[in-house]
Amino acid sequence: MANRLNYNDLLKYMEIVLDMEKNVYIELKSWQDLQGKIKRLGIANTYQKPQKSKVNSEDIGFCLMGIFLGCPMLGAVLAIIIMLILGIVAGNNPAPDWGPWAILLGSLGLVEVMFIIFIISDRRDSNSKYQDELNIYNLNVSNDNARVQRELAQKQLYAYIKDYTGIGVAEGHT
Repeated sequence: MANRLNYNDLLKYMEIVLDMEKNVYIELKSWQDLQGKIKRLGIANTYQKPQKSKVNSEDIGFCLMGIFLGCPMLGAVLAIIIMLILGIVAGNNPAPDWGPWAILLGSLGLVEVMFIIFIISDRRDSNSKYQDELNIYNLNVSNDNARVQRELAQKQLYAYIKDYTGIGVAEGHT
């Protein structure tokens, strides 16, 4: 009857068995998590390459309109100013109604030129933004390639350790 366990010894024995089973469960779960992480090593991330914005046909139309309207207006203003100056130098009384026409045409020409400058500036900003996005994309891809190479080396090391020790998740525990 010496093999019989009393209540307290049986309770202590059950606590030990429960603790051991918890440890086996935690070990198995840890191995499964580790194997999952090992399987995910060396997988490259995908990055969306930035797209260069296409030239808007409206921008080209506005530029051409500005050039075709702005240049003749500026030419007309210059011609009127030159005629006024030549008329004053020659002693003739220049036509008094040429002044408002010069101001009107000059103002319209300046508005057209400013509009062209705005469109060109907007295109430069768009190209600058594209270059910044492309640099960030290239940096991300380069960093990711370096990470993948490091992880593939780790994965090979883990495979070597698994082959060498014979430890793996397939068995369920060590």
